[in-house]
Amino acid sequence: MRITPPPRFLGSCLAVLFIFISPTAHAVNWLKTGKTADGSRRASIDTDSIRYHGGLSSFRYLSVWIKWDYAAAQKTSAGKLYRQSKVFYYIDCGGKKLEFVQGMDYTSKGNVVDSFNRNYISTLSSDSWNATAPETIGESIVDETCYYAQNK
Repeated sequence: MRITPPPRFLGSCLAVLFIFISPTAHAVNWLKTGKTADGSRRASIDTDSIRYHGGLSSFRYLSVWIKWDYAAAQKTSAGKLYRQSKVFYYIDCGGKKLEFVQGMDYTSKGNVVDSFNRNYISTLSSDSWNATAPETIGESIVDETCYYAQNK
C-alpha cells in the first residue's frame, strides 16, 4: 500500500525547498564610464559586482562585469546580430591592466546570441594581461572600477 502526503503538506515542502535552493538575487547597478572616441560603443560597470581577489601571492586584483552598448548592430562569427555585450573582466589597478574572462552577446530584445570564455588566465600576476592606453575607454574602465572599489 502506497501512502501519499496530503497536498497541502507537499506544497509547503516544495515552497521551503524552493526558498533554500533558489539562487541569490544579484542587484545590478550600472555606472556609465564613457564611450569610444568615435561613439560606436559605450561602457558601463556593474558596481555591485566588483570584488577583490588574491590569496597565496601578494598580487591582488579586482573582478567586475562590464556592459557594452553598441550604436550599430554587431555580428558574431556565426553572422548573428547583437547590440549589447556583458563581459566579466579581471582588473589590476596598480598596473592599469585588464583581461576579459567570459561574456555574452545580446540582441536588442535581450536574447543571448553568443557566449565566450577564456580557458586560462593567470591570476598570479597580470604580466600577460592587456595594458590600457592613456585617454581610452579601457583606461576609463580601469580608473572607475578601481576608484569605486576603494571608496565603497
